[in-house]
Amino acid sequence: MVEAGTDWRIPAAWRLYFIGVALLMFVAQAFAPISIFANANFDDGLYMSLAQRFASGSWFGHYNLFSIHKGNGYPMFLAVASWLDVPVTLAHALFHVAACLTFALVVGRLAGSVRLAAAVFAALAMVPALGSTALLRVFRDAIYSGQTLFVLAAVLWTVCRAQTPGRIRRGLLTGLLLGWYWLTREEGVWILPALLVIVLLAPLTRAAGAGTLRSRAVAAGLALLWLAAGFIAFEGGYRLINRAVYGTWTSVAMKDPAYERALGALYSVEDGKRVPYVPVSASARARIYEVSPAFAALKPYLDPDDRVIWTYGCGHYPESCGEIAGGWFHVAFLQAVADIGAHKTNSDATAVYNRIAQEVTAACADGRLQCRPTLHNAIPRLAPDFMATLGPRISRILQHALLMVPQSPLASPSTGTRSQIADALAVVNRPLHVPSAEFSQQVVIELQYEGSDPGALTVQMLDGTGAVLDATIEEVTHPPVEKNQRRLRISLSCALPACVLDAKQGERGLARIALWDLTVLSSRFKTDQGALKIHWVRADGLNIVGDVRQRASFAIRTAAMRLSPVLTPALAGIGVLAWLVGCALAIMGRTLPLGLVISTAMGASIAARVAIFVIGDAAGLPVNPPYLSPITFLLAAAAPLAIHGAWAAHTARRLRRAAVSR
Repeated sequence: MVEAGTDWRIPAAWRLYFIGVALLMFVAQAFAPISIFANANFDDGLYMSLAQRFASGSWFGHYNLFSIHKGNGYPMFLAVASWLDVPVTLAHALFHVAACLTFALVVGRLAGSVRLAAAVFAALAMVPALGSTALLRVFRDAIYSGQTLFVLAAVLWTVCRAQTPGRIRRGLLTGLLLGWYWLTREEGVWILPALLVIVLLAPLTRAAGAGTLRSRAVAAGLALLWLAAGFIAFEGGYRLINRAVYGTWTSVAMKDPAYERALGALYSVEDGKRVPYVPVSASARARIYEVSPAFAALKPYLDPDDRVIWTYGCGHYPESCGEIAGGWFHVAFLQAVADIGAHKTNSDATAVYNRIAQEVTAACADGRLQCRPTLHNAIPRLAPDFMATLGPRISRILQHALLMVPQSPLASPSTGTRSQIADALAVVNRPLHVPSAEFSQQVVIELQYEGSDPGALTVQMLDGTGAVLDATIEEVTHPPVEKNQRRLRISLSCALPACVLDAKQGERGLARIALWDLTVLSSRFKTDQGALKIHWVRADGLNIVGDVRQRASFAIRTAAMRLSPVLTPALAGIGVLAWLVGCALAIMGRTLPLGLVISTAMGASIAARVAIFVIGDAAGLPVNPPYLSPITFLLAAAAPLAIHGAWAAHTARRLRRAAVSR
């Protein structure tokens, strides 16, 4: 062990190790094609639109429903990448690798163990979540796990180095980082248990330096005051600018007090049919329309006469089919208020929300409506079978967090109009992306077969349904080919993600592959009769056949995804066992290893995040697997930390017993 404050150097061999692992992580992420969901108005499209406005110096544009609908931490990240002219795939990769490496080096430095740093870095590197379909997109969760690791590392360093020079600077920077983190997603409260454990227990460890417990605690307390100052500066500054530009102190519209009061009033109504996972059923809305003129003004937009809308929850919760499920009602409510023109200014929207809350609350008070408050204004009523299904819900979330559910390393086709996609690509600096399956491109393919009976080679092009596409196929004779070779050039118009090449030799299949997959897969196909080689595929003049970087990225991510359903649960199980043993040894040895403190902190926040999504799922807000990726990374890192803590506790107990025996 190396005492905090002493020299700590990384040997050359270990430096090569860290560089090598970082390079593998970088290649896996930076050269993976992503999806551009330009028409995702509440997610990807929104982030890119807000980033464009922020990058142009106009804050987040003129006030509307979307300006501060969600936390704008991620649009800020995209804007910085845009300023630096860095493609978003490269920005995501650099940020995540830096976060994992920083966290590993910080815990290793504080614990005085290069091996611990190496083990933590390896555990984080093995998590392939950010290279899967769900996160190969312009999505805030692509950086949220990295932000989590940066915040934990910064708080650890601030608390444990509180007695050394630079306390003020470290505290302020950590506070600013926490402020940005808090603005990225709305449920940032989940990280507080980890921070609380670190603040309370880290000063008790050797990593906090020499001196008395009192001196370490006072130094940590002063550092935390500067951390709070940094956080308040970021949060206050952001709110101050919102006040100046939009006339509101609100940082996130979905957490606006007036909006939450209106939601809480609506969620409390028990009149009408009660439908699981539906916070305000159609029959309940009908009753509320009768007593609330302000809410009745939204009827044409929530309950139009000609159709049922906002039924996207049906696929997640069959009970909600034909209704607006919990995960969508709050958005439908926002959109309806915007549709009546009340979101042109924040004050107009606030006035509508306050009127609805007052009218519904008054109707509840005088008995016109039957009402019962929910757990929280922003949380719909839980499903009636919540307690009976609690175990399966937790199990399902942990299965996703432990990567036991199959993942794909291929991104989905991009979506949106041509102009929407073009504008989005300009914002994110034109990364390698999967084209839209809705728009055709002029495609030219050149391939060569070498083997027995080349004359029996037949090639046809298929669409996504397997129907044959019209294509021009011609023999290529220049340069000349050998007798056992045949070279063909195929020309057609098709959408690359839905365009499939089907090559046969007689009745035997040689290859059947979607053209876009050639960006990451090998373009050479071997059979017992010979080999088929696709030289190039030009779409609108650009060759899409992947280079070695894209194929390496795909190979690394594929290998990790094959191993993770076994490795991640095993690592988590070993970590839990090591933590239990370590705690017992720490109690017997009267010691507190840093590894146990950090793994305990991580476990506390993992439990908090699982609880949040269990409650959300029971309220009709389905769990999207990307939301669980921070849990996966914390589980992975906690295991080597718990093992190191258990070993440190064992060593301390052995030394204590030896001292007593002398």
